[in-house]
Amino acid sequence: LLGFMVALIIAWSGYRILRGTIPILVDERAVGAERLSEIVRAIPGVIGVRSARSRRTASGHLFAEVTILVDGTTSVTNAHDFTDEVERAITRELGTAEAIVHVEPA
Repeated sequence: LLGFMVALIIAWSGYRILRGTIPILVDERAVGAERLSEIVRAIPGVIGVRSARSRRTASGHLFAEVTILVDGTTSVTNAHDFTDEVERAITRELGTAEAIVHVEPA
């Protein structure tokens, strides 16, 4: 009987650990692509969003990666300004985040 109780405690502990770590291990998305795209599309000069994805680490830190579409005649300086604004918007809306922004001509 004692052995069964110990086995039950171990099994329950294993279940709780796995339940908390499996989403992290499989890179479950932290924020939906639509929500991330909505934040980015609100920035003047961004014509569209080609892709958007996110994940959260075990410590709760958010990583986001988006590909934005801008006017094809945009200068490198302006494109860089767009990426800075996208990074700030994601951080402002979602809290602690690190954003990687790719720029493509529309």
